[in-house]
Amino acid sequence: MAVVMVISIIIIFAVIAMSVVAVNKAYKFKHTVDPIEEHKDHSSTVLEKKEQDK
Repeated sequence: MAVVMVISIIIIFAVIAMSVVAVNKAYKFKHTVDPIEEHKDHSSTVLEKKEQDK
């Protein structure tokens, strides 16, 4: 019974360690934002067009 308990505790610590590593990698990931594309007519934005249609 003690062997099963020791193995279970080792597995628990291994899972916790892998979770911490995965979370740290996720927080270090560099997110980028694509630039806003210009409209073909270059005259107004989408919001301005919606207001003009009203």
